[in-house]
Amino acid sequence: ERKAKRGICCTHGCSNKPKPGKMYCVACVTKGVVQTAARRKARVAKGLCCQCGTKPCRSGNTRCQECHTAMRAGITRLNNRRNEAGFCSSCGDHVMETGYKHCRPCIDRRRATQTGLKSKVLDGYGGPVCNGCGETEVAVLQMDHINGDGREHSAKIGKDGDIKSGRSRMYRWLIANNFPPGFRVLCSNCNIRAARGIPFPNESSSQS
Repeated sequence: ERKAKRGICCTHGCSNKPKPGKMYCVACVTKGVVQTAARRKARVAKGLCCQCGTKPCRSGNTRCQECHTAMRAGITRLNNRRNEAGFCSSCGDHVMETGYKHCRPCIDRRRATQTGLKSKVLDGYGGPVCNGCGETEVAVLQMDHINGDGREHSAKIGKDGDIKSGRSRMYRWLIANNFPPGFRVLCSNCNIRAARGIPFPNESSSQS
């Protein structure tokens, strides 16, 4: 508390000045992140929870159920405190953008990341071209589950069975699984056609 009042890093033996509103300097934070990552990696390699290091990991996860639940609750509390104060729930450093829970830098960064993932997935499935009509506008292209089980698959890979989070994870899942079969590139219109059993424009023209 004394060091914090003096504006000095709260790590024992450190006298650097942290960023405004922070308790630790950049060097100590970076060192702590590296040490924590190494410790968690060693625990996971043994099949133990990366958080507590005493209980087995959940299937497909790096934490045990107890630590996973506590982590989610902690993140929710932190996000709520930040939003109530008017700050971005992601970084906590900038004011929220109007109509969002995140600041403009975080919004732009997320969109850029998602765009990069989408581009990589489209290339993995033959490039940014709709299989139904030949549309090449990337903004309207989507990944379609050929067997029509997109809802079930999203629930399976989502957080605690959540379909919305599963859809947001889809690109990462496809990349992590080396672009498995059963998927194709469709535009939004052809995706609706597939769901309703309406022939694609390419199929109609080939029949005529």
